[in-house]
Amino acid sequence: MEGASANIAVTELLDAEGRLFLVPTALVSTWLAQGLDTVTVTIRLNAAKPARPWLTVSEAARLHIDDVDGMNLHRAIVKISRACNAGRITSEGAAFKRRLEPNSLDAWRLRERERDLARLDRESL
Repeated sequence: MEGASANIAVTELLDAEGRLFLVPTALVSTWLAQGLDTVTVTIRLNAAKPARPWLTVSEAARLHIDDVDGMNLHRAIVKISRACNAGRITSEGAAFKRRLEPNSLDAWRLRERERDLARLDRESL
């Protein structure tokens, strides 16, 4: 909202490369209450760029199958549905009408891959 102003409490956060981001404190509190240690945010700098279409759970599951060895479509659907229910993936609707916001799905997939890699590193010690 260009030209709008309001007094909002902000928290200073640094990304992995040391760049400063001012994030509303209420949002940071929500993330912490959800038990998140990190968040991945995609910021579109070109507002004219068309948004990506939202995905069905099945479409998202097909993408997730490639992320995890031994994952099948049914397990991927269940895992993604649980992540949506827990608020870890932004979605609208329920059951067969549920649609997932693609950037939120991408961020969740990245967190899942990082978590799995960290687990493998711990197991290899």
